[in-house]
Amino acid sequence: MINIFYRIVGSKRVALILDCIGIAFGAVIAAFAIEEFLVPCTILDGGVVGIGIMINSLAHIPLGILTIVFNIPFLAVGSRQLGKLFIVKSAFGMTVFSTFLQIFAPLRNVTNVLGVVRLDEARKHKTKAKEILADIPDDTDKETLKSLKQTANAEKQEYSQLKKLRWSLLTNGDKLSGSKTEHLQSILMSTE
Repeated sequence: MINIFYRIVGSKRVALILDCIGIAFGAVIAAFAIEEFLVPCTILDGGVVGIGIMINSLAHIPLGILTIVFNIPFLAVGSRQLGKLFIVKSAFGMTVFSTFLQIFAPLRNVTNVLGVVRLDEARKHKTKAKEILADIPDDTDKETLKSLKQTANAEKQEYSQLKKLRWSLLTNGDKLSGSKTEHLQSILMSTE
């Protein structure tokens, strides 16, 4: 990319600075996306970051440190093949990325504010409804059967309501009614 900037500005030094600004900007956006969307929602990324997310969730080692440690072998191999400028820019990008992973790590509530509510709570209700219906013995009396089906329906309704609230928050977060906001906040508090 330095060649593109060099053609535009005519100076290698300015082109390198512009290139580093672009790398830093991309690293900050990627770190925000990983820490605020993927990690809280337990979605894995590919490659080194995905391995880091798995180890982070099991061993609670900071993702920023894991990213640096796991990228060192790639930097070593890359420096032999692609030269010094590659290793400098890659190390810079990796450092910015890892630093911002650490900065964004404690801000997990940002995800909830943006509407990426953990769907685990909704899925628990759906699963519970299925389990209730699956566990009904054939010789169940009518009153108990009716009660179990009502309980399963209540779980299904809770699942639907949570999904609707999530969608409302995603599309109209600032326009939610007070009762929907309170209900969603109570769900968020109970799942954290």
